[in-house]
Amino acid sequence: MSESDIQAPRFIDTGAWPEVQLSMPEQIPDFQAESYMAQIHQLYARQQRFVLYMTGADLPHHSPVFMNLYLQWTRDNISLQQRYCAGAIRIEANDFLREKYLQWAQQWAQSGQAPYGYFVVATESEAHALAVTFLDSE
Repeated sequence: MSESDIQAPRFIDTGAWPEVQLSMPEQIPDFQAESYMAQIHQLYARQQRFVLYMTGADLPHHSPVFMNLYLQWTRDNISLQQRYCAGAIRIEANDFLREKYLQWAQQWAQSGQAPYGYFVVATESEAHALAVTFLDSE
């Protein structure tokens, strides 16, 4: 079995649909980049509204193949993201990191480039309450 035959671990969990868990790894090996991207394609192929719960790394470090594919996909699929992603919620228990993510979320929102809202909370219960409001407002 070659490296290219090895499937990427699941980093998107749709088991609690429409609340979707995305756990970004610290690094994505180049040979697994396509497999990770396939999970993103499958998520949007459902053509149903969902909310993303974000945990793990902001973006994977030292992952040039994945980052090139991911950034190109996000640029090419803005309308798809706007249509189906009701919002993203970063769950971060650490006060310092949560503040960092809050600042980043505000900057992203102010940039006018965000295809969906990005919010930051401390707990899964807070994320769930926020997700319910996002999905009910549609």
